[in-house]
Order: sequence, then structure tokens, then C-alpha cells
Amino acid sequence: MNKRQLRFALGFFLVLMQIVVNLYLNELNINIDFLFLILIYISSKGNFLQAMVMATLIGWGTDTLNTQIVGIFGFSRVVITYAIFEIIVFIDFKRLSFTFLFIFLSLSLSNLIANLFLLFINNYSLSVGMLIYQPLLTGMFAVLLVSSDRVKEAINVY
Repeated sequence: MNKRQLRFALGFFLVLMQIVVNLYLNELNINIDFLFLILIYISSKGNFLQAMVMATLIGWGTDTLNTQIVGIFGFSRVVITYAIFEIIVFIDFKRLSFTFLFIFLSLSLSNLIANLFLLFINNYSLSVGMLIYQPLLTGMFAVLLVSSDRVKEAINVY
């Protein structure tokens, strides 16, 4: 399997895992944002316009899976993608601790923006799971994913 096929298979796996996690969210009691990992990858490798379009599409996908209001996560993902695109050149992804911290903080901030909009629109309460647990689990999964030499070579974000 060459690098391109492995990247496609990994992206397909992450999308499929996001659908499975959202279908069985009540039984699993975990919520990992696999689509955000795809967004981080696209932001680190793609151009600005491509990253923004994918952030919008991934945000809308998150909206359809999680909320009844389309656009909340779309907007928060676009804001975070803009920030990611500006600071990604300064992040050392060779260190797994930086990778974890970067994903944890960016996803926490994105979820905070979305939760604030949901608070104002639907009187939704702030969720500790969305602000702490989901970014923590997503960051840990990303570190486990990129600790594999084969995946690290295929995605080549360095």
C-alpha cells in the first residue's frame, strides 16, 4: 500500500469511526472527534482556501451528527482552522507532547465557541465533556495514531 492509499484509507477509517461513535454514543459513553483530526491534517498540508472549505464541510458534518442547528460547529471549525493555519508552522509535530497539546487546546477552543453559541441560541448548558473529555480523548487517540512509524511516514506533517 503506497502513501496515498494509506492516507485515503486512514481518512475513510476516521470518517467511518466518527459515524460509529455518533451512532452508539449513549452506549459507548465516549466521544472522540475523528473529523477534527482530518481537519488538522488538511490545515497542515493544504492551502488556505482548501482548509477553510473543508473546515466548513466538516463543521456541517459535525452539526448534522450532534446538534439540530446547522452552522454552529461549522463556524467554530472555520475560526479554529484560521488560527491553526496561522500558527501551524511554529508547531513541532515531531514531539508527541506538542501534538497532544495542540490538538487538545484547539479542539477545546473550537468546542467552547460552539458551546457559547448553543448557550445563547438554545439555552444549552456548557458541557464539561465537550470542553475537556472530548479534546483529551481526541488528543490521546491522535498521539497513538501518529506513534506508528508507518502512519507517521504516510501523513508526513513534519
